[in-house]
Amino acid sequence: MRRHDGTRLPRAVAPAIAVLALAISACGSDGDPAAIPVSGGPASSETTRSTGTGADGVEVNAEDIAFDVDRIDVTAGEAVTLTFNNNDTGIPHNFHVEAGEVDAKTDIAPGPDTQTLEFTIDEAGSYTFICDVHPDMTGDLVAS
Repeated sequence: MRRHDGTRLPRAVAPAIAVLALAISACGSDGDPAAIPVSGGPASSETTRSTGTGADGVEVNAEDIAFDVDRIDVTAGEAVTLTFNNNDTGIPHNFHVEAGEVDAKTDIAPGPDTQTLEFTIDEAGSYTFICDVHPDMTGDLVAS
């Protein structure tokens, strides 16, 4: 990126300007906060959550730009009811998993927000779940 006089800006300045420009353009758009990418935050904890059967389900929280679990165990062929809580005030997140024919995801929404997602994974295997806004927020959903 160059200054008006034609000289180059320091490398650290160009990304900051790009983020600021994106944030300003989002303010003038339809107000969709998902248009503002945010990255970083601590790594998720080493926590596993398991679903039950039937009406039982699993809860996943997003906080400090991280999921509170890094692995979810489910039973292949059984319905999963997932409650996704975005506890990051003003920061957009979602929960998204692709598993064979299944493409299950919540809406991208700023926190605080709670959404429920129902899906069934028919094929046993390990599948990555992700926040579409923050690609460093990931974990494994294991169907067995």
